[in-house]
Parts: sequence; structure tokens; C-alpha cells
Amino acid sequence: YERVLGPDSLQVAGAINNFATTYIAHRRYDEARPLLERAREVYETTLGPAHPDVSIPLANLGFIRTEQRAFDAARFYYGKALEIREAAFGAAHPQVASVLRDLGLIALEQDDLATAEAYLTRALSVFEAAAGRDTPLLATTALGLGRLRAAQADFDAAERFFARALALTRDTLGDDHPAYARVLARMAEAYLGQDRTAAGLKAARAATAVMRGRAARLRSSRAREAQNELTAARDLFATHVAAIADRLPAAGGDREALTAEAFEVAQLARASKASTAVAAMAARFAAGDDALARAVRARQDTLAFWRNVDRRLVGALSREGVERDLDLERRLRRRRDALSAKLAAQDRTLADDFPAYVELTGVAPLDPAGVRALLAPDEALLSLFVTPAATYAWVVRREAASMYRVAIEATAIAEMVAAIRETVDPFEVARTGVLPAFAFDEAQALYRRIFAPADAALAGIRHLFVVPDGALQSLPLGVLVTRPPDRPVDAVSDYRDVAWLALRRATTVLPSVASLRALRRFVRRSRATRPFIGYGDPSLSGDSGATRGIEVRALFTRGGYANVDVLRQLSPLPDTADELRALARTMGASEGALRLGPAATESSVRRDALADYRIVAFATHGLAAGDFEDVSEPALVLTPPAEASLADDGLLTASEITQIALDADWVILSACNTAAPDGTPGAEGLSGLAKAFFFAGTRSLLVSHWPVASDATRELTTAMLSAAMTDDSVGRAEALRRSILRLMTLDSRPEYAHPLFWAPFVVVGEGGVTPR
Repeated sequence: YERVLGPDSLQVAGAINNFATTYIAHRRYDEARPLLERAREVYETTLGPAHPDVSIPLANLGFIRTEQRAFDAARFYYGKALEIREAAFGAAHPQVASVLRDLGLIALEQDDLATAEAYLTRALSVFEAAAGRDTPLLATTALGLGRLRAAQADFDAAERFFARALALTRDTLGDDHPAYARVLARMAEAYLGQDRTAAGLKAARAATAVMRGRAARLRSSRAREAQNELTAARDLFATHVAAIADRLPAAGGDREALTAEAFEVAQLARASKASTAVAAMAARFAAGDDALARAVRARQDTLAFWRNVDRRLVGALSREGVERDLDLERRLRRRRDALSAKLAAQDRTLADDFPAYVELTGVAPLDPAGVRALLAPDEALLSLFVTPAATYAWVVRREAASMYRVAIEATAIAEMVAAIRETVDPFEVARTGVLPAFAFDEAQALYRRIFAPADAALAGIRHLFVVPDGALQSLPLGVLVTRPPDRPVDAVSDYRDVAWLALRRATTVLPSVASLRALRRFVRRSRATRPFIGYGDPSLSGDSGATRGIEVRALFTRGGYANVDVLRQLSPLPDTADELRALARTMGASEGALRLGPAATESSVRRDALADYRIVAFATHGLAAGDFEDVSEPALVLTPPAEASLADDGLLTASEITQIALDADWVILSACNTAAPDGTPGAEGLSGLAKAFFFAGTRSLLVSHWPVASDATRELTTAMLSAAMTDDSVGRAEALRRSILRLMTLDSRPEYAHPLFWAPFVVVGEGGVTPR
């Protein structure tokens, strides 16, 4: 179309809109948005701003912003679409009613019940008059009115609307469609609101069964789609868990079975990219060191390349007018097509030669009995599930499993986490020179309400695996306080006397419950023969700084590479060389194991055979997703080259890390905010650099939750590695706990007792003892 009709033709606009809807179907919303804005501009320029075709990309933009829970922005787009359609078609047209329905659902999400009722009632009458009584649009409108009545506590009316929506959805989409499962979940909520617990649980189980069946059918050929559907069904699974929690007090002999059922359902709700990366790594190692293992790795590498090329192509297609590079677009298309064909061939080979790969990388949850078999006598697992209405927790140890519910909702947890993080912000310290007073009230309240109920079940446990959820994914749990301070905390040395959770027991973070199975059942011992390699002290020429954390804008060039001139202006980190030398000495490695200064390049990372090293360390600046324009993935800063290229632009991004082959027991990321999500709205924690390194082949990670102070980091990481390497009985999480205690009690640096210095780091993955 562009070649024959030009870039601003209506056919091009239609194709771009359809292209965007494909990304919407895959929940890749940030890639769809610029395409829709371009389609909107073409329509407005060619047809005029009041033409009904302009409303098509507007409505799609409204949908995206609704999915991202940016409701005010969504109302703006839908409002513009409504104005255009009412003027063009009249008030009683189905295309007007579809926007009315969407505006009503947004008002419902914002608890504006009067507005929601007005929109939804009007939409229902239009659909009934114009389209009969058997359309999907009518079904979703009835579902919205049922939700409205439930919010008004009119559960009898809600049940009637839900029953109508259920019948319409079954007749139009079938009883194995996600929409059918969502209506069943709403029906369950209505039953629970009427105190009909048994009926509510039955409907919730039926809804979950639909989604589990779909995931099982999709997981081999369309694993990402299966994960996306499970993620989108989180509220559905929350209803199921709530129904079980209501039933539990009177469960009697069914308590154990109900606890196990809820435990598995919550795992379905928490399907994550990081846990998928762990499973993929485990599957690759389980295949062994043969042609099949190489085929598994080759398929993963091809997929990583495909996603990188696809991301660059979308960015190129989103540019306007003179910014377009048609030659680049053609080359990227050819490359992506070739990679697609290669993926299809690799999938056929894996399906024929290694059907067990499907099982290892699937989304099947792990039951409590399976977890218990994986734990040592002094280990336990605590899994959390945070919902808008309540928080649920499961404690699993070798002897038993238990479940409890806490009346604390997601928004309250997020507010407390934000308050705690504000008092450990090193940028504020750099500005004022004063350590902030820590948020003891919030840290103690979070512990008391969520974690204290598990104390009795965790008696005698020395190593705890935690699967956090919601805002808790962005907080190192060791910073919580188990009891109020005995006296006012005035001097920095007083922080040593605080009852920090970090000092109670060793704690390891897991991306998912199933990650424990992948790490302990399928991951073989590392075959790496060299102890250590480290990258740090990149050659930078900016102002000196003592914090490995930066905020960079306009860092990327038109070609998608880092602007090496801007990158070079970042502050140097000479102390990271001392840290890496100390780590190398602890591991018995020579200076030759270090890549410092000019040698700390992206090219050297690609060139070094990293699969030969048991421990890989990066001590440098870290960029969190969203810190810079144009790129939405995190990265590590290395020495910039003279000129940027595809092979080396000075930034080692998450997508590039996935293309590295590792066989590491431990990757140490001594940089800032390396536990951050991937930058997408509502993204899970541990989905950026952590996901990438697991995918590449590490069993555990040391990551940070905020920018780190260099001197304190050097003290902490060297002591941690020394503890882990000098005593075979000390696991990684226990080594971190001991190094935190040492750092807090350094007489020469009393300020290190403040959690700003010791708290950001956490161990992710296998935090126990590594077999040698």
C-alpha cells in the first residue's frame, strides 16, 4: 500500500489499525499505541476530524488505556469517539452503543455508579432494539449491568443479569471461551454476596476449569498466549480463592484439600515471565549436553532475536513522514520473516524429538505435596496473592501446608511500600546530605498484618523461600520490622538495634512456586570449570558519583542505538574495580578474570565464553526501564565504543542478555534497581534483567531494589561471597544475611546501619546450598 498509494493513504491507515489490533491481542499495548496514533492522524488529515473512520483508532486507543488502567485517558479517547459516532450515525446506532458500553464499564471501574448505570442502560436498549438478543455486545453490556447491581449490593438483580450474560456468551462464543469463564466468575461473586458459599465455589471452580483447560491446550504451540490469558484472568482466580477462604473456617476434614486447591489456583493467577524464563532454563539443562540441548537453546535464541527485530520494526513503522527509513523497514521485515520460518522448523523438531520440553515449560501449578518434597527440613515456602479486596498467604514446610487470609487490600499495601521506599532514596540523600528517618510505622504494620500470622507455622525455619506479589515485589522484605523499636531511633547507630526481618532468617525470592521445582528437580550442577569473571569500572567521563543509579533522557539515536556521546558523560565508578578485585580474590581468580575500564565492553561480554564461569558479576550503572526515552527495557552500562553498532553500543540490554549462554551458579548484579520490572504498566517484578539472566542460564541472582551506594555495596558483596565460598553449609541467602549483619555493625561506618545501605539486595532463584 505504501509503495503503490503512498504513506498517507486510507488503505495504509486501515492496515496500520489492523496491525495494531494484532499487538493488542497479544497485550503488547505500548507497541500498538504509536501505530494507532499514526492511523488516527492519516484518517484526520485525509477525511477530516469528524469522519466516523477516525473513531476506529480512537476506540482502540481507549481500549488500550482501559487495559492499562489509565481510565481518565481512556475516557478521553472514548469520549472523542462517541462525539464523532453520534454526529455521524445518530444516538440509536450500535456503533454508538458500543462506545457507551465501554464508557459505562470505565465509570464502573472508577466507582461512578450513576454514570455507569446511565451509559450501560442506554447501551442495552440500543443493542436490544438494533441487534436482537444474541450478540456478544449485548452479553458484555448485561455483564456490566450485573456488576453494577452487585456493587449496589442488589445481588438478586445481579444474578439475573449474569445469567443472561452467561447464556448469551455460551450461545455466541461457546463454553470454553475466556469470556464465558469471566461471566461464571461474576456469577460466583453474586452467590458469595448472598452468602451462598457452596454455589459460589461451584461457579468459581467452573470458571477456573475453563481457563486451565485452555492453558493446557495452548501451552505447547502458543505458550505466550496461554500465559497472557492466565494473566488477564487474575480477577477470576481471585474470586475462586476468596470462595475457598469463605468455606475454610467450616471445612473440617476438607481443609487440607481446600488449602491445596487455593494454592494451585493462586499460582495460575501469578503466571509470570520470570518464572517462564526459569522453566525454560531448566528445560534446557534437563535436556543434557547433547544435540537436543543445543536444539532447545537454539530455539530460545531464535525467539529472542525475533522479538528484538520485531520490536525494532514496530518502532520504525511508527515514525512519521521524513523520519521514516523505508530501507531499514524492508531489511527488518526480511529478517523477521526468515526468523519466523526458522522458529517454525525448530518447533517441529522439538515436538518430534523432545515432547517432555512441553511439560517442563508449561504453566501447570505445583501442589503443596510437590513443594514439600523439594524442601529441606529447615526450609519453608511462603507464597502470597494480593487482590483488590484481601491478601492470601500459604506456608508450606516439610510437615504440612496452611493458608490464611488478611484483610488488607492491594492499594493499602502499595501505599505502605511507597512510604517505605521514599525513606531509602539515595538521590534524596545526595541532594540533602541527610539520611532520612525510616518509615518504621509502615514497615512494622506490613509485617504485623501480612507476615506475623505465619510466625507459628515458621517456627524453627532457617531458610525461607518467598513468592511475593503486587507491590511487595518492589520491596526487599528484609527491611520490614518485626516489632516496634524499644527506644527512639535518633542516631544512625540506633538502627543496629531494630528488629529487622532480614536478621531473623535467610530469605530467597522466587518468581513463582513452580520455579522451585524447575531449580531443584531439573537443573543439573554447573559444568563450568572457571570460578569467576567480572565486568565493571566502565570508561566514563562525567562527574564523579558514589551512587550506581542514573536517570537519562534522550539517550537513544534514531537508529535505536545508544548515543555513545551521551552515555560517555555518565559518572565514572572507579570503586567498582576494587569490588570486583576483592570478589575475584575470594574466588581464587586472577586479575585476568576481570574486564575493567576499556575492557568492560559489550563486545567482550559477547566474546567471552561465559558458560565456562560459575559466578558472573557486573558492577556498574544500571538503567531501569522507563529511565530513558524510546526503549522500555532495562540495561547495564558498559564502556561505550567509538561508534555505536548493532554489536556494541555500550548498553547490555535485557533482550541482549537473553542471547548469552550461561551455566552459572550465581550472577551478581552490583548495580541499581536490577530487580525492577520491564517498564510496561502493571508489569510484574523480576521481569527485566532478572528474567533475562535466568533465561540465559543462571540458577540464582543477586539483584537490587534501588540505586546502591558504592562503598557499602563493595563491603556487602565481598563479605557475602566470602561467607558462601568458605563454608559449604552456607547457602547464598544465608551468606547475604551474614554480610548484612556485618555491614550494619561496622564500627568505622555507623551510618551503614541505615537500611538505605544494606537493604536493597535480595537473592532470587536458588538461595540454598550449591552442591559441589
